[in-house]
Amino acid sequence: VLPPGDHDLLDPADTLRPVWALGSPSPGDDERKRRCREFCAQCPYPPISALAQIAKSPVGPRPMDPPFPTEKLTETCSTVSSESPLLPAGDEFVDDDFEMHMQVSPQYDDLPGILNFELDSHSSADFEHMFWEESATTRCADSQQTDLLWSLAGGDSPELDAQDVPVLEALPVHDGQTGGVYLLTGPTSPRPGSPEPFKTIFKPVDEERFERRGIQPGTGAVREEAAFVIDRMSGGQANVPVTTRASFEEGGAIKRGSVQAFVTETCGAAEDFGMPRDVGSAAQMVSVDVAQAVACFDIRVFNTDRHPGNLLMAGSRPYQCVCIDHGCVLPAWWALDMAQFDAWMDWPQVKVPPTAGTLRIVEKAVLCMGSVLMRLQKLELPKDSLWTYRICTVLLEKCVLNRHKSLHEVAGLLIREPPEQPSWLEMQIQRACDEAGIPSRFTADENGFEVFHVDESYHQPFPYGGKSEISAAIEARFFEVLFAIFEDYANAGKEGC
Repeated sequence: VLPPGDHDLLDPADTLRPVWALGSPSPGDDERKRRCREFCAQCPYPPISALAQIAKSPVGPRPMDPPFPTEKLTETCSTVSSESPLLPAGDEFVDDDFEMHMQVSPQYDDLPGILNFELDSHSSADFEHMFWEESATTRCADSQQTDLLWSLAGGDSPELDAQDVPVLEALPVHDGQTGGVYLLTGPTSPRPGSPEPFKTIFKPVDEERFERRGIQPGTGAVREEAAFVIDRMSGGQANVPVTTRASFEEGGAIKRGSVQAFVTETCGAAEDFGMPRDVGSAAQMVSVDVAQAVACFDIRVFNTDRHPGNLLMAGSRPYQCVCIDHGCVLPAWWALDMAQFDAWMDWPQVKVPPTAGTLRIVEKAVLCMGSVLMRLQKLELPKDSLWTYRICTVLLEKCVLNRHKSLHEVAGLLIREPPEQPSWLEMQIQRACDEAGIPSRFTADENGFEVFHVDESYHQPFPYGGKSEISAAIEARFFEVLFAIFEDYANAGKEGC
């Protein structure tokens, strides 16, 4: 099943070959951008220097002539397999610029959350419309990522040479920052009157210094990109700036990290504004739809670091919100003890029932959950984080979409109050573990905080790969119990479950 038009899929035999060896070059920015996109698809951290070579080549790279030393390619690129462990072996999954062909085995019909398209609730025409709408959205996200790196490499300035490289400079950051942050500026044009050089925010993985249970150091760049993908695949209402990953050479060393579009049209951060306490006045500052869209996003990614300094205000009143700093999202499913929504938790807009726009956001998130999980797996997001995304998305579905509970109430299920005691969600995850036969327990640390533990052999859940004791039956039982608890809560509150 392919969308109408644009069927320029690579030959499967070519997916293991370097992008500059894929055939005869042809001139034009469209061809060079296509090669940039293909190159980025093969490299988790595509080198900016290589993209500059592609962007500045008069007729594209010559066949079998790498645009930069091959040994550097091996340091920054790896082959991206078209096989997805989210689908049973032998079934088809083709993903090129988010074009998908999926055949799901009946053996997975009873696994909650796997490719949760719920076909029986849609007519074939409705599903076809939903699928193509989703395909267009996800293809747009990938194109935006390529365009970001294209501009950073100087592709928009034909007078620049391929040897012109971006400039890195330290950027003053908020005191709560969790790692090194730099302003990465594209090469400056020598032509008088040229536009300002393109700017991005760069966060190197080797300078991450945050400490979170369930979030491995060095995975911040993947999480930054994952947050962008999650937002854009469900409509982009959280306004996460275009984010991808890249590498470049600085002082003889290769720096890898996340690259995010620099947001210029902002009025400041949420901490610079006082939110009124009544919903009418508050909505004149930030609309109810916008505030609830931010809350939906942070709950779905289980944000452990949403403070007033990394929620930006843009435009004029009522302001749009721009969500940044996502290196600490999607902790492992067994480490959901540090949810932080300080930026918006007390806003009156999230305490009222969900709007029609909010319900559409959650519905879209539920419908595209399967394809989002595939994309996150392709990004090589740690496997135990994918369960977190499923858990939080289904919680929103049961409570907000089905029962119209407020986002403030749902967020309260994720937050520890008091901080030394488990949250409601943590306790339900333990109940589901007990029912499914997954060994788990709470123990007090040296400060008296209750910490949830699952045997390490169960950290990487089935079917996402890795050595794990979690079988298909255990996984099915875990989610059956947990989602039934969510349903009971949505229907009857805490007393009912």
